[in-house]
Amino acid sequence: MKIISFNEKFSSPEKSVVTIGTFDGLHLGHREIIEALKKNLKNLDFAVLLLHFIRIQEQ
Repeated sequence: MKIISFNEKFSSPEKSVVTIGTFDGLHLGHREIIEALKKNLKNLDFAVLLLHFIRIQEQ
């Protein structure tokens, strides 16, 4: 896994799928989503990308 911040240049692989969310850590439920994506896309040679938004706490 490679973590890239928004202030870095990044070009995604041509064949990729993105899952987007405000993940509150990578607990079992989130890992299952990522693993399901990887399993379903393995034969298609797609890269799995995760776009994570940091939730700003309301005051």
